[in-house]
Amino acid sequence: MKIDKEAEKWVNKTLEGLTLKEKIGQLLLPILSADSANPLTVGEMVEKYNIAGGHYFGGNKEQSFIFTEALQAKAKIPLLITGDLDRGGGDRIKEGTLFQCQMALGAADSEDLAYKLGKAIAVENLAVGYNWTFSPIVDICAIRDHLRLIACVGEDPKQIARITVAEIKGLQDNGMAACAKHFPGDGYDDRDQHITTSVNTLSEKEWWKKSGYTFQTAIDSGVWTIMNSCIAMPAMDKECGDPKNPRPVNISRYMTTGILREKMGFEGVIVTDALNMGGVAIHERRFERYLQSFEAGNDLLLFVFRVGETVAYFEKAVKEKRITEAQIDSSVRRVLTLKAKIGLHNKLTKEEKEKRLEVFKNSPFKKDAIELAEKSITLLTDSRNIIPLKLKKGATIASVLITNRETEFNGSVFNDYLKKAGYKVVPILNPDAESMYSRVENKEFDLVITSLFFPVQWGWITPRMHGPYVRSLMSGYYIAHPEVKSIFVSFDSPGRLYEISAMDPFFATYGGSPFAQEAVAKAILGEIAVSGKAPVSLNGFFKAGDGLQRKKLK
Repeated sequence: MKIDKEAEKWVNKTLEGLTLKEKIGQLLLPILSADSANPLTVGEMVEKYNIAGGHYFGGNKEQSFIFTEALQAKAKIPLLITGDLDRGGGDRIKEGTLFQCQMALGAADSEDLAYKLGKAIAVENLAVGYNWTFSPIVDICAIRDHLRLIACVGEDPKQIARITVAEIKGLQDNGMAACAKHFPGDGYDDRDQHITTSVNTLSEKEWWKKSGYTFQTAIDSGVWTIMNSCIAMPAMDKECGDPKNPRPVNISRYMTTGILREKMGFEGVIVTDALNMGGVAIHERRFERYLQSFEAGNDLLLFVFRVGETVAYFEKAVKEKRITEAQIDSSVRRVLTLKAKIGLHNKLTKEEKEKRLEVFKNSPFKKDAIELAEKSITLLTDSRNIIPLKLKKGATIASVLITNRETEFNGSVFNDYLKKAGYKVVPILNPDAESMYSRVENKEFDLVITSLFFPVQWGWITPRMHGPYVRSLMSGYYIAHPEVKSIFVSFDSPGRLYEISAMDPFFATYGGSPFAQEAVAKAILGEIAVSGKAPVSLNGFFKAGDGLQRKKLK
């Protein structure tokens, strides 16, 4: 990464003034929480160990601003405050703008909206103290049950590269460090790397054309950081070992230093994915795992626990000549350079910081979030041409929601929009299958809209709908009366069509934000055109690029 002379002078002076213990602290990114800092407070951990920064899970704008400001005041060197900020300010900040998941960018196929999303992430999150986002995801969604699924752009490496480069520029042009992840590329395995080591199954030749291509494009575009993952690469990695239980690339010097750093020419900061994840934790005990990650060539170690003992373990490794202070210096220099690149060496005044918070008063990014939601809505089945819906005002709509996350998502925005449009809406959550069948059979409703929301979470192991909630669908209530029409909406994966193949018509929204709820309601009623195209394929159901187009009703 290139920085100006003044910034370079700050990097050199700062590095020269650090003790070995303080340098080791600059390799560590723990969670910024009481549990992680215990028995110290978070502020005491920052002060005592000179950590590089840490990961913050957010809150409201005031809490976040006060928290990050207090920690920065404790820090000898400005902190990197990291977050998974994939979907705008609303991902971690209550008052922020919440965009759709990254697959919506693929469905809309818009580099312009990708840039605007990057800008929104930067501006809103910088306002509360974040300065580094672990996004965009440049992985390829190559299989149906890829766990991250709608967090990816799609399956075409060239489209992924176009979209994510635009997002990287939107982030970094506006002062937020971007991070291309998850090296060497996720999306070819349905296992959960939070539990075990997942695998990129591509041959070396294919890897360079696909996963390698998206990372190389990010590097060539000037991305400042890359996340190194708990994914194994058996076809390339000479250190992966047993193919039945392969070692991940984040503890492989061959892949981290040999391929990413030397062959691909990446000069920025390499950060590990969380080192408490099963994909790496099953191979080495805690402190050895941390040290091997550094030996492999990673600059920053994410989710380090027991920071004091980690520092001592590294000091011992230097004393025993397992690692050298020169190696540590190289990584710390890159970390300091990243901080200078963000501009952390130039402290803002209190007034300048508080002015940033004004973005939440009337966010300029709401219109961009609405545009992405509307342009990405994808209609994948409609054999009877029901869409746009022709239903008399005052008709009764059963709005059925099947989900295991009702505290997170209740579809209220969707329902409220249909009410405002002149319909009587009956919200029904996870109904008893037979009771629901009887209600439809008795023509209690004129229309049934079934919405599905099963967002993927770490450690779930499966992206599929699961649990007792799904039994609501087993009776086939949606065909119980020939005169009662049914419409289906997936507020997460387009792959739901594989799980319930009878869904027709079927919409995919790639997330459940308020803007998406309103957009799909408008699409059903013909108030907006439907133009989204699937960025992934579902074998036997649809191909990438498919999507029924519908014009707006006059």
